Amino acid sequence: MSPTIDSPLSGRRVVTTREMRGRLEDQLTALGAEVMHVPLIGTVDIEARVPDIELDWVVVTSPNGARRAGAFVANPTIRLAAVGEATALMLESVAGRPLDLVPERATAADLAEALPAPGPTSGAMLVLQGDLASDAISTAARRAGWTVIDLVVYRTITLRPEQDVVVNAAGADAVLLASGSAARSWSETIAGAGVDSPPVVAIGAPTTAIAESLGLPVAATADPPGIDGLIAATIDALGRC
Repeated sequence: MSPTIDSPLSGRRVVTTREMRGRLEDQLTALGAEVMHVPLIGTVDIEARVPDIELDWVVVTSPNGARRAGAFVANPTIRLAAVGEATALMLESVAGRPLDLVPERATAADLAEALPAPGPTSGAMLVLQGDLASDAISTAARRAGWTVIDLVVYRTITLRPEQDVVVNAAGADAVLLASGSAARSWSETIAGAGVDSPPVVAIGAPTTAIAESLGLPVAATADPPGIDGLIAATIDALGRC
């Protein structure tokens, strides 16, 4: 169904900044927004081998980690966990089976709290993540008694949009930031172009904290964290009453 004049984001222009377009952009468009996709970060593979140890769990904290998880989830007896709907959907697609654990709130802390304690015959827990990821899950799992293997499977790189693209984006009604890395990249990008940022909508409290520390004008924070929360926060910040 095409958006109408009564759609909650009709007439609003928003900038999305993730590496690839996806459900976020599709849903914003369906809600009437004009979406400008300006990738601010990219990812590069890091070669990593399957550890020669019995694994009980594979835990993934981002869609980029899930996308690279194929070699680590081939054994159907290994249990799978993911943070957030987008990560879960990607990991399910890669593994070809349902996941065993996805916390209700899309945060590493909530996943860490939901993980079961190891049993007397439990194997190790493998955490697949990027080079800038938090160690919250690994730390909590170790405290709970798990043997944890942290494996970095991708590196985050900063992308630099052309100046005319940045100037155009600066005229939008809002910029949506889905990670702290994107917040840092956006801050550097607008500083280099000599423009101010429009209001920022952040995917969760950690991203908000980083954005605010950089002086970005945060208008709303997703609660709960994740794509649905980000869309709801955008409507709250910009939508029609």
